[in-house]
Amino acid sequence: MSETSRTDQQSGGTDAAERRLQQAQLASDVAKLDRLIDDRLVFTGPDGRHYTKQDDLELHRSGWQSMTRVEQEDVKMLVAGAPA
Repeated sequence: MSETSRTDQQSGGTDAAERRLQQAQLASDVAKLDRLIDDRLVFTGPDGRHYTKQDDLELHRSGWQSMTRVEQEDVKMLVAGAPA
């Protein structure tokens, strides 16, 4: 398999994984989010603060966070192994 084909397959897999994540976020499906998000997640929220996976799950679980749309602006992914 060529390097280009391998990269395209990884990209397609990560794109599909990102869509599953976005669907779970929009639905606040905590069980799916728990499976899809790596335990090592640290992200920067709209307020500039850093949050962990558990912070994110609790926001969805409690209803404090409700997403009505997801808009991708700039996505950078580091693929370690096979996408989820």
